Amino acid sequence: MFGSKLRRLMLGLLAGLTLPTLSSAQPEAKLGLPVLRNYPIRATNGGSQVWTVVQDRRGVLYFGIEKAVLEYDGVTWQRIPVPSSVVRSSAVDGAGKIWIGAYANFGSLDPDPNGNLRFVSLLDKIPPKDRNFTDVSQVLITPQGNFFRSNQRLFRWDGKRMQVWTGNRFQALSEVRGRIYTSQQGIGLQEIVGDELRPLTGGAYKNSAKLFLHPYDERRMLVSARGELLTLYDGEKVTPFTTQADDYLKKSVVYTSTWLPDGSFCVTTLSGGLVIIDRDGRLRRIISKDAGLRTANVLAAYPDRDGALWLGLGDGIARVEINSPISIFSRDSSDDVIRYHGSLYVSNAAGENAQI
Repeated sequence: MFGSKLRRLMLGLLAGLTLPTLSSAQPEAKLGLPVLRNYPIRATNGGSQVWTVVQDRRGVLYFGIEKAVLEYDGVTWQRIPVPSSVVRSSAVDGAGKIWIGAYANFGSLDPDPNGNLRFVSLLDKIPPKDRNFTDVSQVLITPQGNFFRSNQRLFRWDGKRMQVWTGNRFQALSEVRGRIYTSQQGIGLQEIVGDELRPLTGGAYKNSAKLFLHPYDERRMLVSARGELLTLYDGEKVTPFTTQADDYLKKSVVYTSTWLPDGSFCVTTLSGGLVIIDRDGRLRRIISKDAGLRTANVLAAYPDRDGALWLGLGDGIARVEINSPISIFSRDSSDDVIRYHGSLYVSNAAGENAQI
């Protein structure tokens, strides 16, 4: 839906894209700058901070902002009101339904009689004594039910019954090879088995916040934690996952992480944009303000079905063509230089294109 012919993309790029010069922060200058598009608040009629991104089976995208979800079909932006101060998390289930986590609330987006989506809360399914919670920072869809994580409580809704766990600052909610994990401050990683929270060996990550767990190989998980470097966990011990980006990540403040479809791994940061790392730890690319982002504060990253990466920023939204054969090498007042499948092209101010 969002793809276009490369020739059209090239012409549009050469005609009007404004990007800064390449920064020395990029791992390899020969990569050039990525093709990206920023969507500021005035373009989306949304909020400044975008906390979560998800795409449904039709290709429509949804962005969590203050008091609403933004719906984008590639042409128009629509606001879906949510009775909460902010929408923090989202996920799509196997049937294509969008589930939403917000401040002190969570539920789903369901069609009204006219076919327009509206937020339907699950608060009435929660026992009154358990309705005191704040941000629902993660939503996880599993065969056992849909999980919703706040700091104070962890919820599971199976369509009939709401299970509630009360804990000490829940910091994780991930499924790895069919097993579901959470973490609590001072306790560490726990596996959710039925209605039980079972601590894992060694109290791993008991002092870590905002954990994301991903399958790495047959026995180890790749783990990111806010403000920490990446690690591997084998069920008993934690070892460093050394990367070429470690020095950059130290100063940029790690926030979230996710695997990309091509097997690389992306890490969002609070002050250094987005970092893409290969499975072996090699630094593939840094996408920051120097690469054209409106802000270096990246709150969410989501790979769409066309191979692009959508970013929720501290100031708007961006779409990055991370797999595009086009790279931008320089731009000044007279000429644009890009690389396309190994060949360089230049476009002058009159719009005339030539291979160089």
